[in-house]
Amino acid sequence: MKTKILCLIISLITLITFASCTANKPMTQSDSDVPDEFVSSCNKNSGGYINFLKGKYYYSNTADKGSLYMSDADGKNAACIDSCTDETILHICVDETAVYYIKRTLLDALLEIAGYSIPFDSELRRFSDGKVTVLSEGNVVSYAMSKDYIFYSTADLKVYRMRHDGTDKTSIFDLHIPMTLTVSGDRLYAYTEESIISMDFDGKN
Repeated sequence: MKTKILCLIISLITLITFASCTANKPMTQSDSDVPDEFVSSCNKNSGGYINFLKGKYYYSNTADKGSLYMSDADGKNAACIDSCTDETILHICVDETAVYYIKRTLLDALLEIAGYSIPFDSELRRFSDGKVTVLSEGNVVSYAMSKDYIFYSTADLKVYRMRHDGTDKTSIFDLHIPMTLTVSGDRLYAYTEESIISMDFDGKN
């Protein structure tokens, strides 16, 4: 039962995310910084399948197994930059300097964590200056961003906070089931269809 519930939660997150990507406001090629409202769009179901930063589109190419691609603003010079094998890229977000996303790999066997059966491994990654950095290894369910922090939930039922470069990582809250995260103002929210938990950026109040 727990396996079915977790798969349903993840499927709903993925479906809603795909729909949300069209709501991201594209910038013109002359824009050099990411405005506050664009960072906020990353918190609509953990981003989308396409985003834009400094004259480049970053997107999950469904014609190539969902690999992460980068292209010019006019769609030319498209090239794979990560997960160019059998992995899938989703939940693409940006800040002023980097692109953030989840890389999902299907496992050969189910992974048992905290009483749940996990069918894939999900890493939170960062792409900046031509370099890919793994921010969190394994089983990331959801993530959200403020101007200073990244928050992410995991299949072992914890919420973590870290800086955008992956430093100062700490656990701030324990969950009872895997939940989606979002940031609004100075509040962090963890939610499912049935419940919402509100907290400050320290996981309190």
